[in-house]
Amino acid sequence: TGVSGGPALPAPYPSISAQTDDKGSFKLVDVPAGSWAVKPVGPRVLSFNEVRIDLQPGQRQDGAGIVMTLGATVIGRLLGIHGQPLVAPPNVLLEVCGRSGDGKHTLAPAEQIAIYAQGQFVFNAKQVGDAQLRVFADKEGFAASSWVKLEEGKSLELEFRLRPFQRIVGWVVETGTHRPLAGAVVKVDPVTSGEPPVAWTADRLCDNEGRFALESLAPAQYTLSATANGFTLSKPILLSVPEQGTPPEVTVEMERAAPAK
Repeated sequence: TGVSGGPALPAPYPSISAQTDDKGSFKLVDVPAGSWAVKPVGPRVLSFNEVRIDLQPGQRQDGAGIVMTLGATVIGRLLGIHGQPLVAPPNVLLEVCGRSGDGKHTLAPAEQIAIYAQGQFVFNAKQVGDAQLRVFADKEGFAASSWVKLEEGKSLELEFRLRPFQRIVGWVVETGTHRPLAGAVVKVDPVTSGEPPVAWTADRLCDNEGRFALESLAPAQYTLSATANGFTLSKPILLSVPEQGTPPEVTVEMERAAPAK
């Protein structure tokens, strides 16, 4: 963890930083006279008390004690579908699903993580408490941990083995004529009831034949919706993506929109 000092008010001085030692001590040198705010910086810092210091020319200030809360560090290992260490995949995202004492769930935005030798990675969690970690490796698969406890300032070792994504293909057509609707946009959203499902989605654009392919879907229930210029979808379609087997193809029928009055 590092410590940064910056002018408490706008001033023509840049921030000054220093690294803490193994006892948490630090020394900021060559600090000009003036009013300064001293605070910790680093990916594990969740909260802190900011210390303000007024320095006179030639003055030395000791005992700028800072109290901070550190998040948990996850030391992970990512294995491929066949159990081999996953090395340098193109894009890996990790999200954290938290669970509070009253049973409510929160899903933090997914963050991209770097994978090193033997599939290893380090992730600095921005929360503490009960949590489930979900990993999504582009074109590879997904994985989820069991519910674990992220403790303040502590490290946790986890191993993730990917499971294969599923794929759904289908067509968007006009109701009645079954004419393909080129350029329609198809979107799927996971159905949430209680705990957020382990799911990863993205919008897809239909080709000239109205065909679409939804890649990288984790097994879950989804609602599928579609938009197309001049057409409407009466209600979303409920899809169930199974753990195994090939999901059935989907035909989305859209009605021509009524002309504006």
